[in-house]
Amino acid sequence: MKPHRILGSLWFLLGTIGFLLSSIECVRILSSDASPTDPGAVSTYMALGFCAIVVSTAVGLMRGEKLARFVGTVVFSLFGLYCLSFLVMVGYEFGLGFYTAAGLGLGLVLYTLAALWIFGPIADTNLYLKQHPVSVDELKKREEEK
Repeated sequence: MKPHRILGSLWFLLGTIGFLLSSIECVRILSSDASPTDPGAVSTYMALGFCAIVVSTAVGLMRGEKLARFVGTVVFSLFGLYCLSFLVMVGYEFGLGFYTAAGLGLGLVLYTLAALWIFGPIADTNLYLKQHPVSVDELKKREEEK
């Protein structure tokens, strides 16, 4: 469960920062003369909602929820595709900083998906064994039967 908590904390931090920056941008868009239906405004609203989902998924990962692992797999896969599309299509148009951030984001997504896939069943098995303890003699007996 420890990798889930570490990754949950990291995604909580990144999601909160993204949510705050998107909120500031939304307030700037709404207070300006721009139409709320402009493509730039719509993408900012989508980023705000996505960051809210990331924060809620991160809280679930820190608590060890099974649903958070499933939602995290879907959400972080979409985020990975977004980072990959940014790397492939945009390139250096916005500078090396954005390109590096997209690459680091893709790396974090791949690490998170690997950790959710590897450590997910282990956490469930440990929880099952805590609720249904088995003696050593019974385990040896089961191995002999196989």
